[in-house]
Amino acid sequence: MEARYTQLRLMLLGRIILMPRNRLVKRVFLWAEKDAIRRSSRVHNWVYYSYLWVKRLNLNARLHKLELLAAKGQNSPHEKVYERKLLNEWRRAVIGALRRRDDAKFQKALSQDGTKLRTYKLFKLSIGLEPYTRLPPADRRLIAQLRCGMAPLAIETGRWQGLAVEERLCRLCQDNLQLNVVENEVHFLVDCPAYNEARMELRAKLQHDGLDLDTMDTKTKLKLLLAFPSRLRYIMEFIRNARKIRREKLQALGKENELKSRELADRKKTEIINVNRML
Repeated sequence: MEARYTQLRLMLLGRIILMPRNRLVKRVFLWAEKDAIRRSSRVHNWVYYSYLWVKRLNLNARLHKLELLAAKGQNSPHEKVYERKLLNEWRRAVIGALRRRDDAKFQKALSQDGTKLRTYKLFKLSIGLEPYTRLPPADRRLIAQLRCGMAPLAIETGRWQGLAVEERLCRLCQDNLQLNVVENEVHFLVDCPAYNEARMELRAKLQHDGLDLDTMDTKTKLKLLLAFPSRLRYIMEFIRNARKIRREKLQALGKENELKSRELADRKKTEIINVNRML
């Protein structure tokens, strides 16, 4: 949102600079400009922040062209055409500078160590609107959670509990297969054997469309599952099925563990009673 607000701010700045000096808006602008210059250490008004953004984005030379044209005045049709041309160039320069700034911030965020963007940075290489954002809200939420590291998998829920990353294990693999594997997005979508049946259904549908999951590496599979626009219907069906399987199996494990706990508690009570009788 900051980029959008800044773009609108600088576009308005360009239009105001080219306004005739007898316009009320231009007169207020010139007064605010003088006030900001005269009391620069104390006055941080709209004009101050607008010029600050011009400096941050290295657009001083572009803005100077507008100021030169404004000083000459725009009366003839030829000068009006040149004014529109300069405004269009100013708009493109502002958008380009903001995009470069956002791309640099985005790449810096991806390069930082941490677990929240562990999956996102495997396939998201540039800023832009993704096709999944046109899905219904419930499906869009599922995809966004997996992409952004916010899905309720052990890698995220373990963070809430203060567990180390290597301790955030997949309960389905741990209880059924005695495997200690971290349950992250890659494990959930690509590797976990608990979802093999749902994954085979997805594989069959993709093979029918000429895509073979078996020949893809992990990064390509993730890109297909979380960023591929033309197969979202198949992918959403797989994710929903996998989430349902996970929920049902975890509920079953919870009931089984609760039953075992009760049996263990009953056994201990029985042993205590027997010991007391012997005494």
